[in-house]
Amino acid sequence: MGRSSTRMEVLFVAHTHTDAELKPLFIPASATAERMAEAAGNFLGTLTPALREKTALPFDGIERFRWHYIPIEMWDRKGVSLTELNEQQQEAAFALMASGLSAKGYQKARSIINLETTLGEIEKAAGEARLVRDPSFYFFTVFGDPTGNGAWGWRAEGHHVSLNFTVVNRELISPNPFFFGSNPAEVPSGEKTGMRVLSGEEDAARKLLTCLNATQKSQSIFNADSASDILTRDVPKVEFESVEGLADVSIFVSLLTADSQKPIAILHFSGRRQF
Repeated sequence: MGRSSTRMEVLFVAHTHTDAELKPLFIPASATAERMAEAAGNFLGTLTPALREKTALPFDGIERFRWHYIPIEMWDRKGVSLTELNEQQQEAAFALMASGLSAKGYQKARSIINLETTLGEIEKAAGEARLVRDPSFYFFTVFGDPTGNGAWGWRAEGHHVSLNFTVVNRELISPNPFFFGSNPAEVPSGEKTGMRVLSGEEDAARKLLTCLNATQKSQSIFNADSASDILTRDVPKVEFESVEGLADVSIFVSLLTADSQKPIAILHFSGRRQF
């Protein structure tokens, strides 16, 4: 339910033209890794044995590769939900979320979660309340042992939020998959009228299109009709060749003008992460 019927997805595709395997992005950030480990340990420490058993899962298990941003009725999530936690435990869960995000990113995540109530009210007024919209339907999971030196990770996830972090050697962090969505894109009525949680990203994407010349647009817009969902979906490994037209997108940032690169910088470095 966006501001208009127009939807847009911006994809940044790196072409190597080699057979080299793409490897996960790991960022050196020991201070953040330590904060994450401490926050994860504190969170697990607040849980009862039964809740901890649901929350703490093996790092090498298949569940770590199962992620999605769709509502709970459409996706069987593991971990512990906010509905099962008391106030102290919820505070510890959100402290874990905050450990991987900047203040700006954390505010966006909480705003997206709280927007579930607004979405529910909009759908109810329109007679379209098919799903339960509840800001407590968000799940937290810890993979592996955050107190040791081995690899471990954590996830915070629910409708339109999927944060997945992997930590290696208490220093290297992979912040992906990382997904934020917003529904509605702009709140049409009520106390939050005009609220746009992802306004910076949306405006930058539209600005990018206005900066492209005709040739660049012909290279980058590979489908005139908007997709019903993100094209690369929730698979563990994206196969760009499997998405029709995507493999032919060949605009490189280095070939764009300075004006064209500005909105890309905004999209890439929108201040979501802690590092």
